[in-house]
Amino acid sequence: MSAFIEKKGGELDSALEAFNMSSHLRLQRIIDEVCQSLGSGDSFNAMLNDYAKNQDALFVIMGELQKRNRQQTSGSADQAKTRERILEVQSILGGGLPDVNLGRAECQTVGDTLGVMAENQDVYEGMWMGRQMVALRVFRDIGRINRRRLARQVTIWSQLRHERIVTLYGVYTVGRSFPYGYLVTPWYPDNAVEYVKWRSPAIVLRLCYQVACGLQYPHNLPRPVVHGNLRGSSILISSNENAVLSDFGLPVATTDFRSIATENMRWTPAEAQRGQRSPDVDTWAWAMTTLELLTLKLPFHGIPLEDALTMINAGVRPKRESYRIVVGYLDDSLWSILQACWREPRERLSAGEIVEQLECYACEHMIEL
Repeated sequence: MSAFIEKKGGELDSALEAFNMSSHLRLQRIIDEVCQSLGSGDSFNAMLNDYAKNQDALFVIMGELQKRNRQQTSGSADQAKTRERILEVQSILGGGLPDVNLGRAECQTVGDTLGVMAENQDVYEGMWMGRQMVALRVFRDIGRINRRRLARQVTIWSQLRHERIVTLYGVYTVGRSFPYGYLVTPWYPDNAVEYVKWRSPAIVLRLCYQVACGLQYPHNLPRPVVHGNLRGSSILISSNENAVLSDFGLPVATTDFRSIATENMRWTPAEAQRGQRSPDVDTWAWAMTTLELLTLKLPFHGIPLEDALTMINAGVRPKRESYRIVVGYLDDSLWSILQACWREPRERLSAGEIVEQLECYACEHMIEL
């Protein structure tokens, strides 16, 4: 038996070695092709067409372009061409760059004037690849921070590629020490809390549907990603007035974000307040956020925070009669969807189930999502 196990172990080692060699050769072939195609525009475009549906290959192409951009003379025609190609690949691939630790070759600040003062961070204007306006976001009163955990969350967020998730380009570290740099994202002028103040309930419901779609993607990854910070202010509004999710996992990367974490607890279930994280946490928060955006009232509004947390831990849920402002859109069907998200863990609706039920609800009520 031992001889048989040893034989099979040797066969497995040989198979793994062959696989690793094959993967290395395939990677090197792509790198060689990228280098050969960088001179001619037609060759580069042909290569992009060949690999348009191959994310791994596009990521390699992006990495080689990022290296070249950093090596070229600042402001030169060659660098301008490389930056144009980076933007072209980004438009296909989405997500951040392979090296998320960014410098002046990728990003520059635009003056020192504060663009937006958000609840827990300051947002400055920046320029991405010399062409696109971006947001440079830095946390206020950051306190102590878990460097390793924050670096991991930044990497995870930058690798998320979905139309309902804010692209994190990386961390701009010029003048700052990683991970205290600026988070670099596209520029969004509004968050959902501000946007919905003058919008109809049907439009708000469409945004909530888009948020559920945005959660469905990271929850269904081979290693599910939990947002962990969902509330109205973490939902941004794109230029075409769609919802996109921001701030993936950032609160858990800190050891002294007490003011942020405490405020967020109105949106979080009891198990999340004890440090547990699963997709169920996000679906609970989705229901609280939907209630917030439809009614313009915080979860457990009018109740002191400490009392609200006690109620959450005791199993108390929001009372429908406390949210009468848009009663027409808090009918029995919609309220039952929210209640199903406030069940005990593992009994709650998944993001996919929320999407399905909202589609049925919209169809019955002739609402366009």
